[in-house]
Amino acid sequence: MLPGDHFAKAIQALWGQRLFSNIAIYITKIEGEKIWLEISLVEKPRMSNFIWKGIKKSDADELTTKAGIRKGSVVTEAMQQNTYNVIRKFYADKGFRNVSMSMDIRKDPRQPSILLPYISSWTEATR
Repeated sequence: MLPGDHFAKAIQALWGQRLFSNIAIYITKIEGEKIWLEISLVEKPRMSNFIWKGIKKSDADELTTKAGIRKGSVVTEAMQQNTYNVIRKFYADKGFRNVSMSMDIRKDPRQPSILLPYISSWTEATR
């Protein structure tokens, strides 16, 4: 008999970490009352580097701190949205209302097996 409730709890605990984009449990072998399982996890990509384009270094440093961007952190939709919001607020506080920005995420060519993205962000702010 398979402990189905235990599988569900294990998968929920893994999803709760928000580190994986896919989680699966497979039965690989059954012998009598013994079952061999394989747990397949696909980790979300991590940030290898980030580059600010089109802004002053002092602004880039402040935005990095305010957005909480760190090398090695997991790239999530929430992280991207938070970065957009921090940039908008930062420039709105300086009087720039029409801020356009773009975030370009690419695989890191130096570490292709780990699938680490580059995040490039830039802003053009006009009053």
